[in-house]
Amino acid sequence: IKEGGKELAHKLEAEGYAREISSKIQAARKNASYVKQDIIQLGIIADDDLKKLLASQKRMILERTNSKEILFDAISEKNYTEKIEDNIKDKKIKILFRKV
Repeated sequence: IKEGGKELAHKLEAEGYAREISSKIQAARKNASYVKQDIIQLGIIADDDLKKLLASQKRMILERTNSKEILFDAISEKNYTEKIEDNIKDKKIKILFRKV
């Protein structure tokens, strides 16, 4: 694979994870009876590789989930009201959010 091909594959992988996580958050928002206008703060706990991929897609996740902010580090779970624990592909992830 050429260098440009690796970069494209990396970008597509990051976008795929971001879309899947956004979808899970949207479903969880709906299950928690949030309305579209509700703004949330998001915390994502994952391994370093996944955090790096997601950080590159931060704007997309913010827009798709109506989030004010996403934290990837220094997350205190007790500060969040909603929690999703799941696997995406082969990676374990914990998604936390609350209204702001």
